Amino acid sequence: MKLSVVLMSLWLVVGTAHSKEDEVAMNAFKHDPKIVKYLANKSLTNYWIKYQQLELDGICGFAGCEWRKLVTMKVTSKSSNAPSVTILAVVNGMAGNVKIEPKVNFVKLVDMQESDWPVM
Repeated sequence: MKLSVVLMSLWLVVGTAHSKEDEVAMNAFKHDPKIVKYLANKSLTNYWIKYQQLELDGICGFAGCEWRKLVTMKVTSKSSNAPSVTILAVVNGMAGNVKIEPKVNFVKLVDMQESDWPVM
C-alpha cells in the first residue's frame, strides 16, 4: 500500500513538471514576435488555428536539466479547398528555472537523402 502511494505521488510530480514545461514551451511559441506578426491579420472567424507539440529530448548536467519540444502551428482558411500553412519550431528551456527565457528556433523541413544520414 505504501509503495502504491509513493508511486502515485511520483507520478503526480512528474505529470505536473511535464505539463508546466508544455505550457512554457507553448507560451514561448505563441508569444514569439514572428508568430504574433503572422497572426495579426488572421481572425478566428476566418481561420482555424491548431497548435501541437511533441517532446523531443532533454539533458541534465551541473547547471540543471534542459528540455526540448517541437511545437507546430497549423493555420487553415475556412474557405473552400483552402490549403494549410504549418509553422514549426524547436523550443528549449531549463526545467524549473523561470529566470532563463526559453528559446524558440523556427525550422524548415527538407528532404534528406539517405547519404546525408548521420553515422552511428
